[in-house]
Amino acid sequence: MSITADSRYRLWINGALAGAGPSRSWPHAQQIDVIDVKAHLKQGRNAIAVQVYSPGYSHFSYLHRGGHGLLAWLDVDGDVMLTTNQGWKVQRDCSWREDVLRVSIYGSGVERRDLAKTDRWQTADATQPGWKVPRVVAAAEGPHWSNLTQRDVPLLRHEVKPLTQPAFVRRGLAPSTGDDPHLILRQLWQATRPAPSPPSLVEIAAGETLVVAYDLGVSRVCQGTLAVSGAAGGERVLISYAEKLRGGDLLLSDPDTYCRMRPTDEFILRSGAQQVEGFSARGGRYIIFAITAAVPCQLTLDAAVHLTDYPIDWDAIALPGDPRLSAISAMCLATLRSCLQDGFVDSVWRESSQWLGDCVAEHFALAAISADVRPLRRVLMMASRGAYDDGVLPSVLPGEVHAYAVVDYNFSWVELLAGYARHPKATDRKDFVSVNLPVLQRMLARFDADRGADGLIRAQTGRRLFLDWSPVDRREPSLTYNGRYLYALDIAAGLALDADRGDLAQLWSGKAEHLRRAMRA
Repeated sequence: MSITADSRYRLWINGALAGAGPSRSWPHAQQIDVIDVKAHLKQGRNAIAVQVYSPGYSHFSYLHRGGHGLLAWLDVDGDVMLTTNQGWKVQRDCSWREDVLRVSIYGSGVERRDLAKTDRWQTADATQPGWKVPRVVAAAEGPHWSNLTQRDVPLLRHEVKPLTQPAFVRRGLAPSTGDDPHLILRQLWQATRPAPSPPSLVEIAAGETLVVAYDLGVSRVCQGTLAVSGAAGGERVLISYAEKLRGGDLLLSDPDTYCRMRPTDEFILRSGAQQVEGFSARGGRYIIFAITAAVPCQLTLDAAVHLTDYPIDWDAIALPGDPRLSAISAMCLATLRSCLQDGFVDSVWRESSQWLGDCVAEHFALAAISADVRPLRRVLMMASRGAYDDGVLPSVLPGEVHAYAVVDYNFSWVELLAGYARHPKATDRKDFVSVNLPVLQRMLARFDADRGADGLIRAQTGRRLFLDWSPVDRREPSLTYNGRYLYALDIAAGLALDADRGDLAQLWSGKAEHLRRAMRA
């Protein structure tokens, strides 16, 4: 099945999760996933269900276009057997709150749902009332879906594991105020007291809260899920995440200080049995479930974690024999594992941003354990596709956050291009560099325009430098900024020689030497 959506989808076939995506991309180069669904199909009648989600605004991972569209087709031995057309049926999922808080200043929406307003739609009979004929937002050949490109990194690996041994259990009558699920959780954590692990069938009094937290041992990209039986209806379930302890207690992020982090989703239960799980990937070392009863109830609770990984055999990677180096290597592996998703990203649960500058360190880390060149190629192409009219490359890929055009990250792109040119698995390295030389020309020409009479470049008005976050002297001209530009010119001259462009190599070598003399002076 080939499938994409604005802005994200989850695909179920016969009630089983078969895929999720698409990978982040610019709207003018929309990525489309290709999923082998043979194992999910059966003879006879099959139910194919897709949930399309958009928080209603752009963030640091996906760009909002307002289409809320789905485009998919099923290919069977080279024949297209099924397409998303008006033969499908659609239904608005009214269980979601329309006022969407941000998980952080970078992230998408806090998910707040009333499960009484939804049903088992993954296996629903679409001939029943409530299902409608879809509206055609844009034909497959129209501008909304123009220039479709096949996903350029592998599909992520999904695994669900049960959670059985709580690290923390708290209970108590815990009144809370406000409408922010994360602030409510912080109140409940303080108001409840340590308690024994609950039995398989747990009684909760009216107004009482049970909080159970599980330790994954290391921070992971994940979602907490909770299978509930026996709900009376109206119980509130909060699912949240934490990374560390302070003084032996869980440190729940303060949204007033920590990138405004509020990684807590809220679900109001319907009566009976149900599966409680959010849409968006979260993460951390600790998964927290808080259940508050509206009326006395007896619940069966089965917690699990839905883990998401880039398809590398992480557990088979050997660590050094030296204990100190082994601990450092394990930390680096855990960090890379959390940051390698649909490309190089910065902490899914805090930002889920693909920062151009961060990709240098992530590229080096991945190259140490794998010959996979796809994430590196992906970030290079996304940056070149998103170039501004003046040649400067964007810093968040993709992103409509022009105030975060961190211009010294452009020099990181030059380093990454050199990394691709030297990568043993980049079989198209010469052609790839040649295709990107015009991007490199325009970008370096833009920085050359920032030279002063002394031959040194200055920061661009209205744009940031990564130096702005560092404790260095920011008076102009900056030695560090000019040094990075010099390094980029030297690298660019070598890339031009590799692409048989001696004219450009001579141009950039000359500019590098002129800058070197100016810096010494």
